[in-house]
Amino acid sequence: MIIIVLQLLICAFLLILSSHYASKFGTQIAREKNWSEGFVGVLFLAFATSMPEVFASISVVPECFSIAKIDLGFANAIGSLIINLMILAVLDIFISNGQTFTAAKKENIITSTYTIAILFVIVTSYFIRMKWPSFAVLFNVGIESFLIIGLYIMGMGKLVSKRHDHQNIDQESVSYRISPSILFFAFLFIVFALSFWLGNISNAMIEKTKINESFIGALFMAFVTSLPELTVSLAALRLNSPEMSIGNILGSNFFDCCIVPLMDMVYRPAAIIGRLNAITLIVSGGALLLTIIVVLSLLRERKVHKPRFILPSVVILIIGTLSYWLMYRAG
Repeated sequence: MIIIVLQLLICAFLLILSSHYASKFGTQIAREKNWSEGFVGVLFLAFATSMPEVFASISVVPECFSIAKIDLGFANAIGSLIINLMILAVLDIFISNGQTFTAAKKENIITSTYTIAILFVIVTSYFIRMKWPSFAVLFNVGIESFLIIGLYIMGMGKLVSKRHDHQNIDQESVSYRISPSILFFAFLFIVFALSFWLGNISNAMIEKTKINESFIGALFMAFVTSLPELTVSLAALRLNSPEMSIGNILGSNFFDCCIVPLMDMVYRPAAIIGRLNAITLIVSGGALLLTIIVVLSLLRERKVHKPRFILPSVVILIIGTLSYWLMYRAG
């Protein structure tokens, strides 16, 4: 166990370091391309920081690595949404002084709205498959997976069309001997490699604890795989880029929802949502409720600009904590 903990600390340190530089060069790309930093946060950083969730969730699907823990994988994927929003709330309260939602742009509303739609599909599909497990299944992949992929493509299409909608703040240009794009993708690869290692370490720790896998997946494993979101968003705030910070968090949540169809495709026995336990419904419901709160906060902050507005963040932390308490009690 000591060796596992030591590996976790080393991996976390390297992950924090590489994520910081990914954020730094991502900001530089946004300035060079005249893209909004929110778009870069949603497209590049969100994809990079979601890699731990992707590989950690797929690695516990039976047909993939012979580990029969689909509830663990699903709880990690969707539980990461709750963790990410709680991270956003903490950063909003203690780092940006309640101004995170004020800095949000159109991209953030788009990603959050489509995330709500996808989570609604997941929750609704769970109830449908409780009664009709084989309803609308193609090659053992549920129709809900195709709907989720379709919603994701639609959302990304809108984001790409708005990538130049906001101008970046003029800042002194920094020159590098190597292109910032090359450096960005180089650190992206490092994040990817460390994330896969981090997922394996998390699985080893979960095997030793023998605790309810849905609760561990949604809390412990989701927190570990959300370290890149935390480090990148914190680094973006320190670089005076709150738009990229919130774009990374909300964009990661949007991308994390698409882990469910990926799991469905590699889980061959049946549509995966029909095989999940009831605790995963608490995970999905909690993520759905918190995302609705975020959208309402984004819409309000676009109309009413207050110097400090931390109420949404406080509510997110309370409901997130309550969700984990319900998961623990249900297990």
